[in-house]
Amino acid sequence: MMKRFLMMLLVGGLLSGCFWKYQPANLAQTRDIGVEAGAVPPLVNSEAALQAWVDYGLAAQRNDQEWREKKMSQIDIYDEQTQLAQAVLLSWGSERQWEKAAALYEAGLPMAPPKLEPLFRYWMNDLKRRRELLRRLYYSESRRQPSSVAPRQQRDSSNVEEATELEEVKRKLKETTEKLDALTDIEKNINQRQSSP
Repeated sequence: MMKRFLMMLLVGGLLSGCFWKYQPANLAQTRDIGVEAGAVPPLVNSEAALQAWVDYGLAAQRNDQEWREKKMSQIDIYDEQTQLAQAVLLSWGSERQWEKAAALYEAGLPMAPPKLEPLFRYWMNDLKRRRELLRRLYYSESRRQPSSVAPRQQRDSSNVEEATELEEVKRKLKETTEKLDALTDIEKNINQRQSSP
């Protein structure tokens, strides 16, 4: 009778959708880690910390330079956590700040917890791509600039090089013309000898 009752309870519980929900061992870390919006998240190996760092990165991306500078000034302790936070802030700052951000990512990445490391590596690689695109843009723009924009000394040396190249081309043209004329004369002589009896 007791077995039958327990079996009915078990079957009834399963059929009604009741189940025991798994609680992770590090429940304290997976709950809200209590980070204020825009505050530097902790470097802990948890999903909540990962979400907090994503939010921090999005805030750095979406806010203006003034907000990022304010956050930089609030960082008073310099450790791995703040190194990576500075890297996130600087990577969304001006182009002049990107080099420092890349150096901070390189220095702080080895200290990142396993759950956070892929995120920081992604941000670091994204920054490298942006720096490379900017470098290509500057190179492309410099190639399109007319020579009048170049400094006078650079123009003068460029003009001297062009004049030297032009003289060399003229000299080669003259030599080639003389050789061609000589070959033409030889051909005429050969033709005259063949036509005379």
